Parts: sequence; structure tokens; C-alpha cells
Amino acid sequence: MGRRRRGVPGRSDAHATLDAALQAAGDQGRLVLVRGPRGIGKSTLLTGIGEEWRRNGVRVVETSLAGSGDDMGFAGLVRAVRDHFERIGDAHVVDATSRLAATVAARETADDGSPEPLVRATDALARLSRTLRDGGPTALVVDEADAIAAPTLALSTFARAGCVVVAAVTTGAQPWMRALARAADTVVDLPPLSARAAGEVIGERFGGVVDDGLLDALWAALGDLAGHPPTILSTMDYLDRTDRIVRLGQGRRQHLCLRDSDNSIELAPDHPLAVRIRTGGPVAGRLAGAATVLPLRVDDLPLLAEATLGDVDAYGRVLDDLVAAGALVVQQGLVAPVCPALGARIAHDHGAKSLGRLHRAFAAALLRRIGRGEQADPTLLADHLTAAGATMPPDGRMAASLAAVARATQHRDPERAARWLRAALPHAGGGPDAEQILDQLLPVLVRAGRYGWLAEAVGIAGLRRCLPSHTYSDLASAALLAAVHTGTPVTPEVSQALRDAVPNRVDALDLADWWLHPVGPPPLSTSDPRPPVEGTADGTLLAPAEFAALRTALRLPVEPDGTGAPAVLDDEMLLAASLGDLVAVVGRLLGPRYGTPPDGPLAAHHRLVTAFRRGDSTTVLSLARQMELAGPPGSAAHAVARALAAEVHGQRGEAALVEQSLSGVVATQPFLGLRWWVTAGTGAIYDQPSLLHDGLRALRSAPGGGLGVELSLARMAEIGAWTTDADAPRVLEDALTASRDHGFPLSEDLGLIVRSVLEAEPALAQAAADRARDRDDQPTLVSACLVAAGVSVQTNADPAQCLRQAHAAAATGAHGAPRIGALLRAHGLRPARQRASQPNVSAVETQIIELIRDGHTNRQIAARIRMSEKTVETYLTRLYSRTGCRSRVELATVHLSLGGRE
Repeated sequence: MGRRRRGVPGRSDAHATLDAALQAAGDQGRLVLVRGPRGIGKSTLLTGIGEEWRRNGVRVVETSLAGSGDDMGFAGLVRAVRDHFERIGDAHVVDATSRLAATVAARETADDGSPEPLVRATDALARLSRTLRDGGPTALVVDEADAIAAPTLALSTFARAGCVVVAAVTTGAQPWMRALARAADTVVDLPPLSARAAGEVIGERFGGVVDDGLLDALWAALGDLAGHPPTILSTMDYLDRTDRIVRLGQGRRQHLCLRDSDNSIELAPDHPLAVRIRTGGPVAGRLAGAATVLPLRVDDLPLLAEATLGDVDAYGRVLDDLVAAGALVVQQGLVAPVCPALGARIAHDHGAKSLGRLHRAFAAALLRRIGRGEQADPTLLADHLTAAGATMPPDGRMAASLAAVARATQHRDPERAARWLRAALPHAGGGPDAEQILDQLLPVLVRAGRYGWLAEAVGIAGLRRCLPSHTYSDLASAALLAAVHTGTPVTPEVSQALRDAVPNRVDALDLADWWLHPVGPPPLSTSDPRPPVEGTADGTLLAPAEFAALRTALRLPVEPDGTGAPAVLDDEMLLAASLGDLVAVVGRLLGPRYGTPPDGPLAAHHRLVTAFRRGDSTTVLSLARQMELAGPPGSAAHAVARALAAEVHGQRGEAALVEQSLSGVVATQPFLGLRWWVTAGTGAIYDQPSLLHDGLRALRSAPGGGLGVELSLARMAEIGAWTTDADAPRVLEDALTASRDHGFPLSEDLGLIVRSVLEAEPALAQAAADRARDRDDQPTLVSACLVAAGVSVQTNADPAQCLRQAHAAAATGAHGAPRIGALLRAHGLRPARQRASQPNVSAVETQIIELIRDGHTNRQIAARIRMSEKTVETYLTRLYSRTGCRSRVELATVHLSLGGRE
């Protein structure tokens, strides 16, 4: 970017073009046209260039042709010049302006259709422009030049007589603007700001480094308005005023983060689109409100008119106006706000009760149609009944109807079915109907990934009496899933009621308590080995065998007379569980019965662990900050996140930040191994064999080594491969035994890495490196390469290739790169030169990148391109690795060079 100019964020290229036009104008003048979408920052650019030129001695006249008073703009130019030069007392200009005003008035009163009045007015305008130019360099800056039908003659005349004219128009606003474009000497098209440029603008304006999480959330919320400087800055101003922006850190490196990141971002109340809807009258308000909660079909306008006792033609006219204003969009027959942030603003302005009453009126109109024997879409009726919420009086028939529609949809569209069943439960009251809805609702909520709603359902049903035992058992499992995903336990009353109802399933509640407050030894599993009434995986929320597998993956003991662990836990599950990534663990346990959460602390932790494993250190720190702000700290996920952040800081040499991050990780089981892993990785560890004994003690402190055991053992293997301490193999063997006590399994990769040291065979570690490279697991890859290199040194083999592979793997992240560089230098080696190549991107990957730029979430992308959300995440992981991008925002900014659309 060029030098920054006040008031014109991210527009240095446009500034340079306008400056060049001013310099090139000479005595001939210049007409420059600035084009861009509505809200892109044209007015901001014009204001900034006017201030810049004025400071440099140019006489600048600023005006807008909105409300000019005539179709060619003469009257507007008269007012602008007169207002400006009467203030500075230039008599020559005032006289020339008066003569122009007289000719304009004569033209307006002429009724013979002769062209002579227009010719006289044009000549007078040319004389005025020359008079201005005689007094020194002069620029006319015209905003909203497309507000009138024919501005070309007036603006080009002004320019040709010696002045620089800069006129702003909205792209595609009026077809007659093509004539102005042809007359212009220079056309400047303003593209949206890139995410990177927007981050710089925000950081400069608000003082700090913009956290990736904030920028991602802002980009997604603004949708089609992302990249529009005025909208970005006004939204940030509003977030700052409402205490949603948090500044973490000190000085110039403080990070701007988003508080309550799971809550929606709203446009500022004074944003032009919000004002346009608010002042558009009741028809505009109802139309926008109807399109906010649910997508509104254009074909539903007659239904909206019937529901609100309005006129369908009036709704059609207002829809056209709001679409033209850029507030609403129509895509594939659906009407929606232009971006989620405007939808959130509309919902805020209307209020939940008002929107609920509107959708109640919709539902009533549909029911009247059904009563008249007309066709009505039952899913549309269910949508409006659900959106009506508490405004609908309790009705058992409504509960049965919603449950029936949900039953037909729950496998195809669990999200929608979950909404309907959630709305049906309060209408069911008590009794068998409520039991059936509850049995149907709990698994659908898990399949849809709606764990906040799951917590709500547990709270409603947990205090009920006389539910079947299998329902109480599912409620206990639901309480566990809800607590770990949302970070909030069930209330003490609900917890006690469930413990009393199913004393053989208190292990689920105990595990939830331990996860949220993991201090001291974990509780033993006391699950009854007999399955509940409907005891298959298809008939219960979390079967006993699945629960036992979850505990085993987390290295929590199961009593010998319990159900025990399944025979095999795959490597992906073990690696994920070692870092507390329950989204990955439960997802592999439940398969299609599990839905990845769209938000919440566990979703953030899953993204953090994924970023750590692919070496994305910037995203690790961003998500760790997000988790600190998202909710009450102290859970196992928070502790692991702090440990991973400390590791990144340690590899960057930020010792003070290491201590700060580790201060939130309690020095007790199950975290002693994680704490040792971070501490052991901060220095030249290979000359400190005593650390191996410290690592062994840390792993012995918790059953199976506790959380982080895979990382801890891998780091011990690194030390063992490079130390000269003859006792190292025995200590490493003891650590391996401690981690496998009570039957806890370890991943195959870790087994290969440790055996490579114990058997002095570098090929074993190289095999682990190949496997880790295939799944883009950078920590394991780096450890395997380091171990292979160290064992090669001990066996008098050449470590060069393995060291270079380790350095290449760590170069894009923070997994030991400084330490590996020191080892390379110690062996007289240089890192392998990295070839700069353009990654090949498939059509599917290009489509994913373009949808990310458009602000779509992974779930929305999956729906658009018809694949699972996990498959989308796999594509993204590969794209991050191949492009070197560290976040969704960076991926969006580079996609044009990868073959994406302009």
C-alpha cells in the first residue's frame, strides 16, 4: 500500500490516480469518473481527496447533485460555486456565477423548445470555469452525479474549460451514466477492500492488531457489504460503543478481539440501509421483518398481504424499492436482507415479540387457507408456527402437527426438524405426547449440532416426574453433551433430579462436572453394564459402550466390571482426545448421529486443535483469545487451549507470554504432562537429560498420563533421540509403560516414534513421518523427523535429510523451528530452499474459496455444493497447507491468484 491518507482508508491507488489527473490537467482540465457499488466508500474517497488537495493549495468546490433542481445539474453547480466563493469574497467568480444563474433561470422559463437557452447556459458555465482556473488550480468534486438524468454536458463543460472535475456514480445505477463514462478522461473503479486491507484500516482507526476471529466474524456478518469501508468502520464503531470490542495485550501489539463471538453482529442503527427500512413505513418494516427470521418467497407476498391486511401491490412496490436501495436481495425467488448484520439489526429494531406476532399472523393466514380447502405447504406452516414462538397459545394439536412434520424431515434436514420439535415441546404439556416428542427431539438436536437447544430441552424435561427410564438415561447423556459443548452445566436441581432418576448413569453427569472443573483425580465410571431399555446405538443417545470409549479416549479410567473399552480406538480419535478435541472424538464415535456445533467453546476448541495440528500458529493464538472471552474459563478445553498458546509463544521466544498462558493451566493432574511439554520445548532441550525424569513424573501423575500424553511422549522421544544420557531409553520405556497402564492405548504413530529411539532404528520414525504428512499433522511430523535425525546421529548415519524435512515442516508454523535451525547449523547444514510455486486448485476448491469470500460458513458451503460439512473442513485443511494461508480471511484474499472469479 502507498502512504496512508486521513479519511481514505485503503484507497491509495485511487488517490494516486486522482493526483495524476490533477497534475495532468494543465490548462485543458480533466474529467474523472469514480464508480463503485453503493456503500463502497465513494463519498469517503471524495472527502479525503478534497481535504488533501485543499491542504496543497488547490481551490476545491464540493457538491452533490442530489436535489439539484434541474435535470442537467446547472442549478446545483451554481449553488455550490456561489456558496464557496461568497465565503472567500472573490468578486470575479461571484459575478460569473450570477451570470450563469441568470442563464439557468432563463432556460428554465423558456417554453419555445429552442436550444439557444441551453447554449447560453453552457457558455456561461464555461466562462465561470475559466474564471475559476485563472485564480489558480481548481477542482470540482461532485458526489451522487447519477442523481440527475443528464449531468454529462455540465460536468464535461466545466472540465474542458480548465478545471479538474471528479464525479462519483454508483455502478450500474442508471443506464444513462454510460454517456458520462464515455466523456470522462479517466474512470476509477473502486473495488471492495480486501480483508487484509480492511484489517489495516480497522487497526489504524481503533489502535491495535485486528484479531483474525474478529475479522472473520465481521466479514461473515457483513456478507455482500464486506469490503465497504464506511460500513466496516460504522459497524466497528457500534461494536466498540456497545462493549463488544476487547483490547488484549499492551502497546502497539494489543489485539482487537470480539466479545461474545457467538452472538450476532448488527449494523449500526444509523447505517443508511437500517434507516431506509426504519423510515420506509409499516409496509417496509413488515416486509423486512418477514424476510429476517425466515427466507421469504416472492410468491408469498399475497400471503403476507393477507396476513397483515395489506395490499399486495404495495408490498411489491416496496420490495422493488428496497432491492434497488440494496437493503434486500432476491435470489432464486427468496427475499432476504443483503447481509446477516442487517438482518440482526432488523430483528433488534422490531423485537422478538413483534416478529413473533408477524409470523403468528402468517400461520393464521395459512390455517385459514387450509380451512377453505386450499393447498398449503405443511413445512411452511411449521416454519411460521415455530417463528411465532411464545405468541402462540399452547395447543396440543399444534404439538402433534409439528412433531409429525419433523418426523418426515429429521433425517433429511435435522436443523429444520429440530426447530419444529423444539417449538412443539412447550405445546405438548405433559404426558405421553411430551415423552414422545422428547424422545424424538434429543437425538435430532444432537444430529443438528444444536447443543444450546439441547441444554434448554434438558432443563425443561429434567425436572419432570414419571418419564421412562430410557428417557432419563438419554437426558443424562444429553446433559453431558450440552455441558461440554456450551461450557455451562445443568442447574443443580436438574442434576440432582437426573441422579435420583437414573442412579446407574451418574457417570455421564460426573464426566460433565469433571470436564468443566478438571481439578483432582477423575471420577471412576460406575455405569451399569446392562444397556437401558432401548440399548442399541440407534435407540439411545449415547450407548454405554460409546460412553466407555469416550472415557478411554480421554484417558479416564473405567472400572473392570463396567462395560470396558472397545477393542480398537483409531489414531485420529486418540490424537484428538489427547488434546481434548471432543468434537472430533464424539463425531467418530457417533458418526452421522452427531452434528458438528456451529458455535460455542467446544467448536472454537475444535478449530484451535485443527489449526495447531496443521501448524497455523496465528489462528491458534486468535482462537485461544476467543475462548478466553467466550465464557467462564476453567474447563479442560480452556486449559488445553492455554497450553497450546503457550507452546506457540515459547517457539516464538516470548517467555513472558508463555508464563501468562501457563498460569491458567492448573499444576495438577491431568495437566502436568501438558505443562511439562510446553516447558521442555522452550529451550535447547537436548542438553538437559534431567527433563526426561521430570517428564516421567508428570506422566505418572495421572492415569494413562492425562491430557496431552501423545505430545508429551513425542517430546520425550525427541530428547531421548538427541541426548547422550545412557539412562534415557530406560526412562522413555518407563514413560511408555505409565501411559499404557490400565489398558490405555496410544496411537500407532507414537508407537513408531518411541520404538525408533528404543530400537535405534530411524526408519521407524520415518514411517511415522510419512503417515503424519499424509494427514497434515505437523506436530507429529516434526517430532518424527527430529527423532529420525537424532537416531541417525546416534547410529552414525547422515541426519541431513531428516533435519531438513523437520525444518521444512516447522517453517510455516511454530513447532520447534528455532530449535531445528540450531541443529541444522550445529551440523553444518542449511535449510532446503523452498520452491515458490503456484498451488493447483481444483474446481471444487475454487468454489469453496469463493463461497468463503461471500461470507458463507462451512455448514452453508456444504449445503451449497452438496457435500458433508466434515468434507468441507478436509478441503479447507488441505488448502491452508498448500497456500500457506492461516485463516479463512487470508484464504479469501488470495483466491484470485488461484483461478477464482474477479
